[in-house]
Amino acid sequence: MSHHASTGPLELARRALRSRAPDQPVARRLFWFPHAGGSSTSFPSWHRFFPSNWEIAFLEVPIVDAGSEPETLEDVLAIYLEAMRTRLDVPFGFFGHSLGALFAFELTRRLVAEKLPPPTWIGLSARRPPHLASARGLPHSQMTDDELLSLVRSYGGTPPQILADAGFRELLLDRLRRDLRWSERHEHRDGEALDLPMTLFSGTKDPSAPPEAVAEWQHYSKGPIETRVFEGGHFYLFTHRDAICQAIARDLGASLE
Repeated sequence: MSHHASTGPLELARRALRSRAPDQPVARRLFWFPHAGGSSTSFPSWHRFFPSNWEIAFLEVPIVDAGSEPETLEDVLAIYLEAMRTRLDVPFGFFGHSLGALFAFELTRRLVAEKLPPPTWIGLSARRPPHLASARGLPHSQMTDDELLSLVRSYGGTPPQILADAGFRELLLDRLRRDLRWSERHEHRDGEALDLPMTLFSGTKDPSAPPEAVAEWQHYSKGPIETRVFEGGHFYLFTHRDAICQAIARDLGASLE
């Protein structure tokens, strides 16, 4: 299988980080990990809801030709680590929604293991912790297009006009299947609890990650734990954008005081 030079690991790392740097020296950096099937475009202009001297950096793996596609969650972590290596120069935090929460957690563990600066705070949203994440029934990545679409609709959060457009729909399902495969094949390894502040975000009516399940992440850190519960389902954050951004800014800011 040929690997095109254009999408080797370094090129993927270069393309994995999407950020808008402020017009002034960066005081804080927030790395944001979107949900399965999501990307920076799922959160347009959200950077405006943070302090003007913060850089909001979204991490995502672009859709590339099959030969260059990362196979596992570990492959993706290596790409993300490479992408952020030169950006660990100011205090930073991680926020991950759904599958993104797993990335935020595992990447924090990897930074600690490699003795690189860890985030001063992590926010985990709408995701069960590994010890509760046992698969139930058919892996979602193996569903038919119709089954997967109906699952996407049931979760909300995807604009109907995207699902109505055949081209976008196909791209979304490809991306979703690939992201779900990373999640489904990932084997959690026990490790030492993190020693940093953690905020756990959840929606009251989220069938996949109810607040009591998300609260179980508290066993993964020895640091202070905040819990923030919002009205809504799996994509509660789209209806509470301002409040979510304020909470993240407050908690990440507080971790440096």
